[in-house]
Amino acid sequence: MPFNRLVFANFDDDTMPPEIWDRAQACTDELVMVSADSEEYHSVVASADGLVLRLGMSADAELLASSPQLRYLGMLGTDYGRIDIDAARHQGIVVSNIADYSTASVAEFALGMALDLFRDLSAEQNRARGGDLEETRFVGHELSALRVGVVGAGNLGRRVARIFSKGIGAQVSYWSRTRRPEFESNCAVTYRPLDELAAQCDLLSVNLALNESTEGIVGTELVRSLPSGAGLVNTAPNELLDLGAVLDRCEDGDLRFATDHGDELSSEMLARARRTPNVFLYPPIGYATAEAAHRKFEVLVSNIESFLEGSPKNHVNP
Repeated sequence: MPFNRLVFANFDDDTMPPEIWDRAQACTDELVMVSADSEEYHSVVASADGLVLRLGMSADAELLASSPQLRYLGMLGTDYGRIDIDAARHQGIVVSNIADYSTASVAEFALGMALDLFRDLSAEQNRARGGDLEETRFVGHELSALRVGVVGAGNLGRRVARIFSKGIGAQVSYWSRTRRPEFESNCAVTYRPLDELAAQCDLLSVNLALNESTEGIVGTELVRSLPSGAGLVNTAPNELLDLGAVLDRCEDGDLRFATDHGDELSSEMLARARRTPNVFLYPPIGYATAEAAHRKFEVLVSNIESFLEGSPKNHVNP
């Protein structure tokens, strides 16, 4: 049975390829696109039985409670930490995300951010563009010489660990709520408790989804325990980190921090991050490859079709 009204929030005609829009249109009697900043947003969502959100958007208990007909909520991305999963489950709303569509893209970008941290690529390129081609005064480090700590051993964390261990030849340790012995033997990585992992690494890569158990996991004490001169690469939502503590250490000159989640910072925190030395901010480009985009849109519409067929895929709140 198709949706009566399927709402796409913060989408426009150019967000997805025409063939994907055609498949989405075939799933509903009425397809509506609406901006979350518009005055009619809440009233449009309240009348929907299907809703699709862009990555980074939220659906709290109040929004869900005001949408009594809603039976499906899709997320155009992997992270769903800003959706009230318990409220959705209580209302019988199926929530689906897009799992594993950009694992390769984001893991490769984590490597790129690490190269920028330890070889100063962005600054050196800007210096050359300005006409200064003299020998560099920046002395970096070979990534193969680093002790790398990976927080999280899901698809992304394992891919990051594999790149640094098998691809680069670095000494890699990891932490995960679930230990993975087969992963350890296959990728030559070592399990360590989280506090020990942070205190004994030159590069810490954070690769976790946001949920109640991960929010604030890289807290003040963990940030302070990172060795002087360490690098911190964040591919996860900002809520996992004590960003104030991170920026404090960057200001002191003994930590370098890279993230492509700057667009999700408050205006005050973004302003501080931009003026803080040793902070490497990127637009949200980790997932932005042609290959990942194709997989993302295909999974998004397949999730919708599967729900209507009675067999939800990527169902995160069963």
